Amino acid sequence: MAELCQSLRAEHQLIQRVLNAMATEAIRVDNGNPLNGIFVLCALKFLREFADGVHFQKEETVLFVRLEQMGVPRGGGPIGIMLDEHAQVREMVAAIELKLEPAMHGDGEAAHALVQTIRDSVVLWRAHIEREDHLLFPMAEQLLGDRQKAEMLALFGEMESCGTAASQRQVAWAESFG
Repeated sequence: MAELCQSLRAEHQLIQRVLNAMATEAIRVDNGNPLNGIFVLCALKFLREFADGVHFQKEETVLFVRLEQMGVPRGGGPIGIMLDEHAQVREMVAAIELKLEPAMHGDGEAAHALVQTIRDSVVLWRAHIEREDHLLFPMAEQLLGDRQKAEMLALFGEMESCGTAASQRQVAWAESFG
């Protein structure tokens, strides 16, 4: 039952679409174009509500907990690394949010700092997704049995249904990026 990790990988692909659009926005600003603050606001909303509020929650409250129960260590192990990276991503999202308003009001230093934080955030996200897709998820697929995976998929479904309308809007917005 590979659907468990396939569903998380599909969410990663969706997040990657937004990351690619964020990287493009950084390039646009570097090329002298004005910052598209509305886009950045929407990207932040997606990252907070979907990437953190849905995706990270599935990993942190379901997948990582089950992996720990199977003997995968939290401290000094892959789970701890993923949790540290989740915290770093959250800090970067907060930093982008903090720099956005001054940048939108013409503060050139804030715009430059914002673009650099966006770039750093995209690099961190991409590396994090790579580690999960190619290290953590294959480990989970090997350790977890079909019954455990089915139970976890059911929990994922329950988590998704809690914020269905908001999640669907976030997914539709992210899917608009090719």
